Amino acid sequence: MTKLIIALDNLSIAEAKEKIAEIEQHHKDNMTNIIFKVNDLTALVGFEGLFSIFQNSKAFLMLDTKYHDIENTMKNYLKQLASSKIASKVAILTVHASVGKKALQELKNLKDKLALKDLKIFAITALTSLDDEDTIELYGKDAKETVLSLANIAYKGGVDGVVCSAQESQMIKQVFGQNFLTLTPGIRFENDEKGDQKRVATIEDAIQNGSDYIVMGRPILNSLDMIGTITKVLNIIHKYYELGAMK
Repeated sequence: MTKLIIALDNLSIAEAKEKIAEIEQHHKDNMTNIIFKVNDLTALVGFEGLFSIFQNSKAFLMLDTKYHDIENTMKNYLKQLASSKIASKVAILTVHASVGKKALQELKNLKDKLALKDLKIFAITALTSLDDEDTIELYGKDAKETVLSLANIAYKGGVDGVVCSAQESQMIKQVFGQNFLTLTPGIRFENDEKGDQKRVATIEDAIQNGSDYIVMGRPILNSLDMIGTITKVLNIIHKYYELGAMK
């Protein structure tokens, strides 16, 4: 079943704690289908600070670190994570596919040796803030071709899946198989503004295209009824599976 990742972006420590507590209070029975994504919060408080925020939480985390460095530096990051208290709560880690196949293989092998066997590594392809014009300028290919090329590197590197837009999720599944996971940001309700995202999709389209994880931040956190909005998203997901639209 598609899981919901809630992006806790651009929040203070106090705001993050407040939203986490409110979400868990009202959705305690759904926390197996909800993951919290942290990005700038990690830079603000570090691994130990994250543990102090999430130590009483039942939720798992996506560390949206977007590592893009030489192998040894990224391996050092992974070792630091493995030795931290927050490690057991981290379900997903992101790294750019453009670090190359060998670097991804090294990270995957190190992860398996450390106490991180349940951690999933996702390789970022083309950011959802990029459109065809952007990817042609950066990579010499349109967005779909860029995603496919970078996904091929990720697949050969042995990581668990890729971060891409829901517009490419079906293509990824067709080329690399159902077990190669897709994590798709830029998910919006039909009438939402795109904001800084360019390759966006609705929840329904993402599920139909085979997205294993959907990321939503502002459409949830900026909603007048955050809890009701989360309920709405989960109901849409459950409806598709109950109707047998998805396996």
